[in-house]
Amino acid sequence: MQKKEVKIMKTGFFGHFALGDNAQYNLKILNYLNSINDHQGFLNKLKIITLASIIESILADLFYRIENYTCEGVNNISDKNILEIRKILKKYNEKLNFYLFIDWSKRFELLGKNLKIYEELDDIRKLRNRIHNYNLSKLHPKEWKEENIFTKENHKKAENLFLLLVQKMDKLYDRGFNYVGSFHYLMDK
Repeated sequence: MQKKEVKIMKTGFFGHFALGDNAQYNLKILNYLNSINDHQGFLNKLKIITLASIIESILADLFYRIENYTCEGVNNISDKNILEIRKILKKYNEKLNFYLFIDWSKRFELLGKNLKIYEELDDIRKLRNRIHNYNLSKLHPKEWKEENIFTKENHKKAENLFLLLVQKMDKLYDRGFNYVGSFHYLMDK
């Protein structure tokens, strides 16, 4: 059996406490899934989709803060960019989604200038969207079988992206206090 370790991560970047609480709840589910000995990889789909939902909630929270934290502001985002993002958010209002959060993060370099993180975010978004497994027409035939998509390798990529995103959010957007509580993530050593 693979040895496990708990990675503890600060979450002082959360502003919308319900989003933070939901991320914590999903992390508990993920930790339970990670505690199960899954040699055959049957849980990879659930793990990847859960990681993607946590990642999306982290990005959603950042945009919530940009839109609503008019007194506190948001560290490391220029006033010009905050005003521009707020205009965009007003325009889209109820049509916000994972794709837009990634696109705007990239456009305004909210996670840095390196394009790789935005490509990885989009890859995880596409995997998450495979929950709608009826749309095979746009996929390469190799991607028709979910066992070829929800692999241990893609689970590890999603996990690494989650860890990187939390680290970046803590470094760039920490608010100086933590109402949500640290993330405790159970992972393979």
